Amino acid sequence: MKSIAGWVSKLSGLLLLVAMLYLGWWLLDQLSRLIQVSNPAVSAAIVAGLVATSLALFTFWKERSRSIKEAHREKKIEIYQSFINMTFASIVRSINKESDEEYFASTEFMTEMISFKKDLLVYGSPTVIKAFVEFMNLSRSGNDNTMATLNAIGKIFLEVRKDIGLSNFGLDASDLHKLYVTDYGRTEKARQ
Repeated sequence: MKSIAGWVSKLSGLLLLVAMLYLGWWLLDQLSRLIQVSNPAVSAAIVAGLVATSLALFTFWKERSRSIKEAHREKKIEIYQSFINMTFASIVRSINKESDEEYFASTEFMTEMISFKKDLLVYGSPTVIKAFVEFMNLSRSGNDNTMATLNAIGKIFLEVRKDIGLSNFGLDASDLHKLYVTDYGRTEKARQ
């Protein structure tokens, strides 16, 4: 039954596309005939009006898409900032020699993480979601490889930067960590 419904849907879509193409061709043909039989001054006015209307519609469409992107960008920054805050809270705990396990098991952390995941589902770009899933898979695997974890977090940071419109030219995941991890080079050499 699904296959019949699928074929009917595809056929209907194809017929609608053909009808729209025919209507567009017919309208262009009628417009062409109108311009040919009109006074040259009227023809020029018709063409100028069509060009002006087309440009106005194009400008409206571009401006609308830009404003939608900007509105989403602000929400994305807020969401991504919550992940960055959780990451840096873990770093501060590490500096203060506090246990990450207690923090990660806390209700506060779980609530923040669930909220982040809900928002990521709606506003996150596909590349950020994929990078986050890779990080979560690494975390769930029980792998204690600090460099792998840092690289996974760095990949998320790079994808976040790209998603909010910042350039990552010349950067890799390790460059971002070098902003706040003072012994990154020693940690990297020790793991190799």
